Amino acid sequence: MSDSSGGYDIATPPAGVELYTVRALSVDSGINYGSLAPTDNTGSYNPTTTISNTGNVAFDIEVEGTDLSDGSSSVIPADQQKFATSTFTYSGCAVCSLLSSSTPVSLDVNLSKPTVPTPAVTTDIFWGIAVPFGVNSAPHSGINVFTPVSP
Repeated sequence: MSDSSGGYDIATPPAGVELYTVRALSVDSGINYGSLAPTDNTGSYNPTTTISNTGNVAFDIEVEGTDLSDGSSSVIPADQQKFATSTFTYSGCAVCSLLSSSTPVSLDVNLSKPTVPTPAVTTDIFWGIAVPFGVNSAPHSGINVFTPVSP
């Protein structure tokens, strides 16, 4: 609770008041891999997304995504995207997860419960991609879905 001068207080609710569990997050931006030719990958370049805990409990995340498309017939499968909680090189990443378009992939981020409004409780997710042979040079886009889950 905060007052008009910006003071902030954390209190225990009175007996009989139930606080609902809210797992909520925000993601700061899209993922921009830059320009890559067919058969190239991002190497050690890792664009990031920052996940913020906007709920009232700690959580891990699950990530699922769509294939990237140029809006026509050219497609980069979702599983060409790798992600991790630290920087990596695309071709040699042993700790990376592969994005899936059919099954959520669990990522242990243990994003703790916020106790003050600022600074936000955040974590960075690092990304990489490989472009398969035969993909055209038009920009491709897709959607990645981040879901907070119990740790």
